[in-house]
Amino acid sequence: MVEIDIVRHGQTQFNVEKRVQGLADSELTAQGIADAQALGRGFKKAGISFDQAYSSDRKRAVKTAELVLASATPNLAINQTPLLREEDYGKYEGWETDAFARDVFNLPTFRSALDDGLMTLEEIADATYAANMDENPNTAENTAMLMSRFNQFFNQVVDTAEANQQQRVLVVTHGTITVMWLRAIGYPVADNQLLHNASVTRLISKPDHQFQVERFDDLSYVELGK
Repeated sequence: MVEIDIVRHGQTQFNVEKRVQGLADSELTAQGIADAQALGRGFKKAGISFDQAYSSDRKRAVKTAELVLASATPNLAINQTPLLREEDYGKYEGWETDAFARDVFNLPTFRSALDDGLMTLEEIADATYAANMDENPNTAENTAMLMSRFNQFFNQVVDTAEANQQQRVLVVTHGTITVMWLRAIGYPVADNQLLHNASVTRLISKPDHQFQVERFDDLSYVELGK
């Protein structure tokens, strides 16, 4: 059995500006830094340390991982991997989210697509991939592509942890792809289509690369560390 704590990166400048941020990157805000630091302190207060750590290779995830581990497990190396990247939105990277929604979905705002239940994250990914078909190459990712690389990552993590007797693993990644993957493995995400920055979603590995979700979008460790 391996416990995996999935953390969404801290708040970024693009989050504040409401810009499309998948492969595109931006710095953590002061709030993002403070929350990541608080999360690390919260883990420490709860007696949680890690045997292995992974992050997306986007700087917002790497910085979050560094800040968390500074308190939770100092000097633990971070394994960066593109498998943990957020969805690639292709030519829409960096766009204001509402302009993106108008261009791709013919909806007035991006929030209306989610909050009004007009589109799922999976439908958004597939529509965005289709809207990038005029690009050569089309670097955007559809749902199948996203789930394939996330499955590959988590299967590899469990195999590595079991082979090396690692009991607890930290994974710092992104919100949209995490929610999509949780739904794909059968977790009832329901209307929760967005994760809070610096939140924790805890998995317990089961035989045959199955997973049990013990915590979802949990900010209690951030609160504990404040």
